[in-house]
Amino acid sequence: MNDFYVLVDHNQKMIIDHIKRLPENWNNINGLNLLDPEKLYNLDWAGQIGLGWVSIEDNILDNYTFLPEWFNISKSGLQKQITDIRWEKEHAVVTFNGNSLKLDDRTRLSLNLQKTVTTTNQIKWKFIEGFVVLTAEEFSQMYNLVMNYIQSCFNEESRLIDLYDTAETIKDLLELEIITNWPSTILV
Repeated sequence: MNDFYVLVDHNQKMIIDHIKRLPENWNNINGLNLLDPEKLYNLDWAGQIGLGWVSIEDNILDNYTFLPEWFNISKSGLQKQITDIRWEKEHAVVTFNGNSLKLDDRTRLSLNLQKTVTTTNQIKWKFIEGFVVLTAEEFSQMYNLVMNYIQSCFNEESRLIDLYDTAETIKDLLELEIITNWPSTILV
C-alpha cells in the first residue's frame, strides 16, 4: 500500500481527497508521481499553499480529520482501480502456442461465433503475426483457454474487491496483505 496517497490540507489538518495512486499530472504539476516525498508533502512551491500529497502509511494522518463518507469513497476508488486493471488484463495480448492474440471485443466475438459454427477439421485463424491453420481440436483448446483466462481475470477482481470490503478503517486497510494473482497471458 506504500504507493497510495491522499491529498491533505495541512492548515486545516484534513484529508481532502480519496486514497489513490499519485496522478502523473495534477493541477499544472507535471510528473507529480516522480517527485520526492518532501516536495509532495508540501506543495507551497507550486502555488498550492497548505496542500500536500501524503502516503497513507504516514503516521501524520492519525492527526488529520476527514468527512464521514471519505473512507467508503476511498475504498470504492481502490475497487475501481482493481476493475480497471481487470479490464486491461481481460483485453491483453495472450499467447497460444507461440502465437499472439489480442483479446479485444471483436476477437472474443469472433471466437464465440467460430466456436458455434465449426464444422471443419481446420480453421485459419488470424493472430497478430498472421494466419495460422489450427485443427478443430487446437481451436477448441484455444477457445477454452481464452475463456478460462477471462474468467480468471474476473475471479481475481472479485477476490480483491472482497478483500478491500473487509477493511473498515485505514488501519485495517494498511494491514491487508494484497497479493495479486492475475492469470498468465501465456496460455500454452
